[in-house]
Amino acid sequence: MKKLTSLVIGGIAIIALNGCGGGGSSGNNPPPVTVEQVDIYALHEGYRILGHDSDDRDVSFDYCSDYTYFYYRGNSRFTGTFDISGDTVTINMWDDQGGSYVIDTGDGYLRVGEDYYIYDVGDDIIVDEILEIDC
Repeated sequence: MKKLTSLVIGGIAIIALNGCGGGGSSGNNPPPVTVEQVDIYALHEGYRILGHDSDDRDVSFDYCSDYTYFYYRGNSRFTGTFDISGDTVTINMWDDQGGSYVIDTGDGYLRVGEDYYIYDVGDDIIVDEILEIDC
């Protein structure tokens, strides 16, 4: 009888622990959608551009719906606002420390595998991945 009671209690404990989200996906945060290219006029819809520079440092940009961006280069982080210039198909960015950056896309798209020069910083980004994000 003691053995049966132990098995029943053990079974209830396992069921209770499994019901508490012990390791499974909650389903509330689906993985981000990966795309091969993004029209720069759509950046404000929420995109993360992941890549590296010619010195093999990690570089990324998060573009958000309120026309703010977050720029990470190695251990440095910058944030500010951005807009798109249609005449020159560039992304213009101004950070909260008084800096400014420009990425000239040439045709209005950022594409995986392409290398883009970041003017006024003297750096580049070779795009490894483009993700749709919610920000």
